[in-house]
Amino acid sequence: MYKLKHPTSKLDWREHAYKENVFVKGGIATCKEATTFNYLRNLGFIPIEEDEPTPEEKPKELEDKIVEVIEEEPKQGLTLSEIASKLEMHYVRLARPIKKLIELGKVRKDDKSYFPKES
Repeated sequence: MYKLKHPTSKLDWREHAYKENVFVKGGIATCKEATTFNYLRNLGFIPIEEDEPTPEEKPKELEDKIVEVIEEEPKQGLTLSEIASKLEMHYVRLARPIKKLIELGKVRKDDKSYFPKES
């Protein structure tokens, strides 16, 4: 199984997925045949090393970072915008991970502020 990613998002993934039997998920192209792998490399795709994190692993890391930031201010709590600024990203990217953390009971929300779970 070969995994590749493309350095830009301007490429039409659907075109290549349809023609070359490429499975695409989260910006990562996966193919089984060496000829397809070489074809995609010629188009500018970059092979992913096995130890390189894939997008499937990144949300977990982001959730851990969110919890760490929230635990820094356990008494006051933090708004989503404050968490985003500490993580240096747009607050919209945090909406799903923080919702999941609330469902898992790792974080609680009170009004607009987020707090670490109570011990």
